Amino acid sequence: MSMIGNFFAIDEESAKRLMSAPDSISGFLYSEESPIEDSEYYLDIDKSWHGIHFILTNDVWEGEAPACYVVLGGVPVGDDVGYGPARFLDVDNVKAIDGYLSGVDSTFIQENYNAERLEKKEIYPNGWGEAEDVEYLTGYFEELKKFYSKAANESKVVIQYLN
Repeated sequence: MSMIGNFFAIDEESAKRLMSAPDSISGFLYSEESPIEDSEYYLDIDKSWHGIHFILTNDVWEGEAPACYVVLGGVPVGDDVGYGPARFLDVDNVKAIDGYLSGVDSTFIQENYNAERLEKKEIYPNGWGEAEDVEYLTGYFEELKKFYSKAANESKVVIQYLN
């Protein structure tokens, strides 16, 4: 089993409906009628989520805002949707994250990548040290930046979840 980082941007009204009916979140994310399939508002960052979080925050699970909200932020809502509940970031937090990320480029990821530290801190998925690991993290980091920029520019709420 893999732990995959997922992000989906939705409008505020849809977010309010989901948050008021937390039992519906799993169905929203996984049903055959889910709007996530092939959506321009969906991003899967594979197993890079924990490495990106650690490099941005220098902390395994926490960190200072807004960096700590990029991957593991938001208000938990509902039941387990894979590895814990989905987490919702409101529009203000999405815009704050976008502002933060606009000041961080791929060079930051490259300069702060340290396979030995990632291994020592047991950063998922473990096995860091391959030459392509930095490219893997940098590529998904750039996708995450684009995702938050689009969500912020369109005043979307972001749902984060691990499955």
